[in-house]
Amino acid sequence: MRLSTLLLLSITLCFSSITFAGTLKGKVTDEKGEVLPFATVFIQGTTIGTTSNAEGQYILSLPIGNHKVTCRYMGFKPAEYTVVVQANETISYEFKLLEQTLQMKGIVLKANAEDPAYEM
Repeated sequence: MRLSTLLLLSITLCFSSITFAGTLKGKVTDEKGEVLPFATVFIQGTTIGTTSNAEGQYILSLPIGNHKVTCRYMGFKPAEYTVVVQANETISYEFKLLEQTLQMKGIVLKANAEDPAYEM
C-alpha cells in the first residue's frame, strides 16, 4: 500500500515537472513607465494565461519550447514577445504597451425615425 502511494506520487511529480518546465515573469507598464494593473498575459493558441496584479507584475508557468506571448490592456496596443523556454528556466520580460487612439464614426439621431427593432 505504501509502495503504490509512493509510486503514484513520484509519477505525478515527474509529469508536473515536464508539463510546466519554465517560468516567465515581469511587469506590464505603459511607455511612460506607469504600471498597468490587471493586464492580460497569455500564450497564443493555448489556454495558458494570467493577469498582472495591482503592481503590474505577472508570473506565467510555461512548458519547454517556443511560445508567442501576448499582453493586452484596454486602450493600449497589444504587444507580442517570442520566448524559448528551457528546463527549469526563469525568464524576465517587461511589457511596455503603447497607447491606442480610437475614433468613433459620427452618429445621426432622428427624432421621428422608426425604431429598427420593429423589423424583427
